[in-house]
Amino acid sequence: MFKNRLVGAAALAAFASVSLGLATPANAAPAKDSVAASCKAGNVTAKETMKIRTTPKMSGIALGLFPKGAATCLRGGGPGGMYTACGSHQAGWAYIDYRGMKGYVMDGCLDYGGPIDW
Repeated sequence: MFKNRLVGAAALAAFASVSLGLATPANAAPAKDSVAASCKAGNVTAKETMKIRTTPKMSGIALGLFPKGAATCLRGGGPGGMYTACGSHQAGWAYIDYRGMKGYVMDGCLDYGGPIDW
């Protein structure tokens, strides 16, 4: 019975995507950058290697590293604890999603490379 429901659900999903025009055209080019394709706000690049933290302050627990030159999706941000890094003294933090690690990095150490679409 479960198998029949699963097959029925898959068939319904396939029909809906074709009916609604959600199917990918045969001549569509694949996404050049999976980060860019899945990121609504915009992408950021690390100017320096920094820790991804659980909270927007230097005392936040480090989840991992965001390496210099790496790009990722910006999910949000705002004020937090003060820091001095990458030539700036400020309290701006960005919330990112880097390889499954979601957390805060120092905003002053990011290159936005263009406008952010909130």
